[in-house]
Amino acid sequence: MKKLIVISLIISFSISFSFFLIFQQENWQTLNTNIQYFYSQNALVDEPKILLIGSSHIGMLNASHIQSIVNEKFPNYTVYNLAVSSDRPSKRIHELEKIISLNPKLIIYGVGFRDFSNEQLSSNFLPNPKNFINSFLSENSPDFLENPKLVTLNVIKNTLQYANKPENLEKNTPFFPYTSEYNKITELNELKQKTNSGLEINILNLEKNRDFLATKEILSTFSKNKIPTVLLLTPHNSYFLDSLSENNNKNFSTMINEINSSNHTKVYSLMKNYSNNNIWLSENHITHSSEGIKFSEDLGKIIIRILEK
Repeated sequence: MKKLIVISLIISFSISFSFFLIFQQENWQTLNTNIQYFYSQNALVDEPKILLIGSSHIGMLNASHIQSIVNEKFPNYTVYNLAVSSDRPSKRIHELEKIISLNPKLIIYGVGFRDFSNEQLSSNFLPNPKNFINSFLSENSPDFLENPKLVTLNVIKNTLQYANKPENLEKNTPFFPYTSEYNKITELNELKQKTNSGLEINILNLEKNRDFLATKEILSTFSKNKIPTVLLLTPHNSYFLDSLSENNNKNFSTMINEINSSNHTKVYSLMKNYSNNNIWLSENHITHSSEGIKFSEDLGKIIIRILEK
């Protein structure tokens, strides 16, 4: 009887996983077409471009506001925020050719602790499907599995007949739709509680950390193509920073120090600049509302300093 149950579970899982792969492959094509369209159109535009890349941490930046600051000193530059939700270096590395095709004059690559972490919910007692898929497919994951979350959300949106409604995409931010949720501010007491019961960060050491190795390859590739690149350490709330283990802090610092010691990449940090300010959407996301505009202003000033050198 037990043997029959095990066999049934294996068959059920195999069928479900097969349907998942087919679903992702079929629906990736539509999403990928939109991404390809952006790159193909903007690669032809002869303008000095500044690219902001990273995950939702960078998505919270206001590209238009940053551009207005930069244009006070450098009026011809255009700032593009190419943030993608749930992005990380091991995913972004597959976009290098497209990014290089834009011929940017400067790239700001935003990273934080999550970008180098194998993270899990502290209350999660069941196996994490994402970790299973990553382990199962290892380094040979096909393009359509690079962001299953984004593909699935896009299908849900289309199914609910939102496809013909304009997405809330801000100017020069083509891959990161905004909602009213991103303008909220979480009170500090609530933020403390969420941090204590939220994600567990586990940063592996350099030799075993594929996102760190991907980051090094990304930065090296940009350097070989003579594209000035800055690694930006994104803001994190004080409760989150205080919750990190000594080992996580040590491994993260070792990675950043190695990158900073290279000849081709400068590291700038805004990690602790707003850690106690009441401008947080979550423990590592600043609100996209006007209360969080200081993040964009400070990055605009950093870009000016870089361009003036």
